[in-house]
Amino acid sequence: MAKYNFDEIIWRRNTNSIKWDRGEEDVLPMDIADMDFKTAPII
Repeated sequence: MAKYNFDEIIWRRNTNSIKWDRGEEDVLPMDIADMDFKTAPII
């Protein structure tokens, strides 16, 4: 199994992500239960 970097910060604004594209820049969305890890290369 390949190592995965869970500390890498993925900028999700302006990526067609409803969670991150709505609201103001200084508001953190906390209404959707998911994790913002980078998608695995196989996907």
